[in-house]
Amino acid sequence: MKQTYRRALKAATDFGYQKESPEALVHGAVISAFLTIAQAMTDQGCV
Repeated sequence: MKQTYRRALKAATDFGYQKESPEALVHGAVISAFLTIAQAMTDQGCV
């Protein structure tokens, strides 16, 4: 759970959301999930 929180917060700050922003974790989680899926697709040769 800590890793998921950190990953979401890092993704949010990397893409310009402030840590204090209430929606930062939501956006960070979506960004992190997208990047994870995109990386898996790339690794499998789908993209």
